[in-house]
Amino acid sequence: MKRFNTLFPFLVLVITGPFPATAQMGGKRPAITVKNADQVKQVVSWDVTGGQTAGNASEFKAAANSVAFSPDGSLLASGIFDNTLKLWDVASFQPEATFQGPTNSVYSVAFSPDGTLLASGSNNIPPYLVNTDPKIWLWDVKTGQPKAILPSGKGPAGSVTFSPDGSLLADAYAGTAQLNPDGSQPWAIGGVQLWDVKSGRLGAYFQNEQNDIGELDIVAVAFSPDGLLLAAASQDPMNQVGGAVQLWSVKSHKLIATLQHNADYVDADTVAFSPDGSLLASGSDDASYGGTVRLWNVKSLKLIATLQAHDTGILSVAFSPDGTLLASGGQHSQVYLWDVKTDKLISTLEGHTDSVTGVAFSPDGTLLASSSDDGTVRVWDIPTPQLSGTAMATP
Repeated sequence: MKRFNTLFPFLVLVITGPFPATAQMGGKRPAITVKNADQVKQVVSWDVTGGQTAGNASEFKAAANSVAFSPDGSLLASGIFDNTLKLWDVASFQPEATFQGPTNSVYSVAFSPDGTLLASGSNNIPPYLVNTDPKIWLWDVKTGQPKAILPSGKGPAGSVTFSPDGSLLADAYAGTAQLNPDGSQPWAIGGVQLWDVKSGRLGAYFQNEQNDIGELDIVAVAFSPDGLLLAAASQDPMNQVGGAVQLWSVKSHKLIATLQHNADYVDADTVAFSPDGSLLASGSDDASYGGTVRLWNVKSLKLIATLQAHDTGILSVAFSPDGTLLASGGQHSQVYLWDVKTDKLISTLEGHTDSVTGVAFSPDGTLLASSSDDGTVRVWDIPTPQLSGTAMATP
């Protein structure tokens, strides 16, 4: 069992704004539901680029990679490609802080269930060489100081998430091209690490090397609401068998099931459980179609619905707090809202100009946040007469 020092009171600055934004202010918001989802409009847009141009490979440093609301809904966090985390106050739409310290792009962010901690996973530019040394950072939300810096396996951290009770932190990491003396780059397979949050110790390690579904990268993870299961979205870097979704027992650390997408080299890129734990949503990049959302029955492990509207791969999915809506974003500029009961697309949100990298509902279901490679974080809601004004969110 690996051990790691959990006290790192250095290498961080907490800076406030400015982050340009246009916002509607005031009033009480209704929850976003199936009945009103077609009315959802953008309420605020933050530019995280600092005036840089986003939207192409040479300017990825300006991209917003992920979004997460705090459990009480008061804060919104985003991981940025410039190696920072940015936080906003949701009530005022004002910038709250910037956390600095990671030496790689911040790919994913997650709040602990009690809202006191913020985890971030660092990625790096392909071919994901091991010497870039990405890390998992565990931050104190109140002070902005890192409480722990944990090694991210053999490769970049694709996803971080806390268990429902906050005792565990899971991180998924992709495979790594290992440089041999002869110049070859054999692939070191990705996996999942399970950390004890209190002690900072590595408690479990899941990897799929040399199993019946081939050698797969793990790029996203999610705990079931009861904390008993861990779902992992995987990609097939060698295009041998295609990606899959795997279900692991958190207690026994054993693989329970493999939900194969199909044999058409389909990579699974994102996963999310419904709030009641009965459904699992996975998003993929299908070679023959484009982006597909699949809904699985967690009890029977059967595929019960296939949602197709994306013409490119899906990067993020999120259920609304009441479980009736599913948001999806991918390698295009739209956010889609689906009726979970009917499997129908009921709303398309337009505003981003590049890939939508993350989607998240606020805890009360009144807001939907999205992040994008276009360098913006956008928040969407149901407009009301009290929310018709505009204001510039400046320091």
